[in-house]
Amino acid sequence: MTLFDEVVRDAAAAAARSAVVTVDEERVRHLAKSLHAPGPSPIGQRLPLRFASADDEMTFMALVSLLSFGASFRDRYRECLGQDMSPKEVAQRGVIGLFLAGKLDCDGLQNLALTDIETAFGLPLSREERLPNLPAYISVDSAVKPLARDILSSLHETARVLRCRDVPSLGAFIHREVLALARKSSTGTCAAADVVTLLASTFPGFNDVGFYSNAVGLVADLFWRFHDDVAEFRFPDIDAAVPRVDYDIVDVLFDNGVLSVREQPSAEHLRSASMLACLRLREAVAPNWPHPATNLDLDRALRDLQRDARAERPYSVAQSLFY
Repeated sequence: MTLFDEVVRDAAAAAARSAVVTVDEERVRHLAKSLHAPGPSPIGQRLPLRFASADDEMTFMALVSLLSFGASFRDRYRECLGQDMSPKEVAQRGVIGLFLAGKLDCDGLQNLALTDIETAFGLPLSREERLPNLPAYISVDSAVKPLARDILSSLHETARVLRCRDVPSLGAFIHREVLALARKSSTGTCAAADVVTLLASTFPGFNDVGFYSNAVGLVADLFWRFHDDVAEFRFPDIDAAVPRVDYDIVDVLFDNGVLSVREQPSAEHLRSASMLACLRLREAVAPNWPHPATNLDLDRALRDLQRDARAERPYSVAQSLFY
């Protein structure tokens, strides 16, 4: 049994036991009719940035995936930034800022201060608050300062791991280890599940036990971006990758009535039910799609549907480094 098989088994079992979040099978069938098969696999997101090497580009991609958390701060983004941004959008903006400042390698991450996070990610650390009955203001912590602290902690922890492994960057580590795994394989490639396991067992920020959504997302992005150029990144089991169950997937499923929520569920309950719903959806779209549906195909179809219609959450989301 592979890691992907274990994730599906455990999530389905947890969802079946939950009385807090349930999957509406009729709404699954209804949503399946409106989901269109995505086009050819993307070649990877190309940003207007010039990377000196494949390692540098992998570093950028990996840090965006690592820092795509903070769904519980969504409302606070609006309050502090005046716009609605997903955790991945916040992460991408911040990593671009760190890239432009030349701070993505191990040394750069290790020496980051909280003010660097404020500058790169656009997350204000403080705000001015007027004193009652006085014509004066005091500086108080902003609503997103805890998120800035979590981001800094995750980056410092990543730098510590890289330092212990004696590698200059996160991308260099990934590239080196994928090549090493491929050399051990008779096919000259390594399994996507093995790369997810490697990331989760090495970096606390990817150790999202039971779901591994950010690690799975990164492995899919690495495949799409590099499989034509680097043979070792042609992961043979990429089509077996588990559904990613993050903030956007949970939202689009709830918004379309697939998830029925009682009380205030934990993130784990929401995500387990979402994974079960994605598996049901993949089965339901099969008769309508011109090619066999994979979980990553379904992921793209759901995100296309969600992109222009973000839901207002009627449920709370616990603060987490994985969601």
